[in-house]
Amino acid sequence: MKREIMSWWFFIVLMLVLTIPIFGVLKYFGIIGSTVVERIVFENSFQYQEGMKQRAATLEANIAEIDMMIATGQGDKDQLMAQKSYLNIQLNAMRD
Repeated sequence: MKREIMSWWFFIVLMLVLTIPIFGVLKYFGIIGSTVVERIVFENSFQYQEGMKQRAATLEANIAEIDMMIATGQGDKDQLMAQKSYLNIQLNAMRD
């Protein structure tokens, strides 16, 4: 009898340990829950759109500043070109 009760407790604990991560993964990928819908609504919100426009303007200003530094010969040209390339990558990724 005691052995049977212990086996049931072991089974219940095992099922909990297995189901909690499974449901967590399903919720993370949006299969259950409303995470996908919430993300779409957030990306279409006014605050998000304006924030992205402001971030793009900041990146463009940084690129213009680096161009000016390259033109005037301030700093290491290779390092400035690398920074400009990185900023261009970020700007292009944000626009897509």
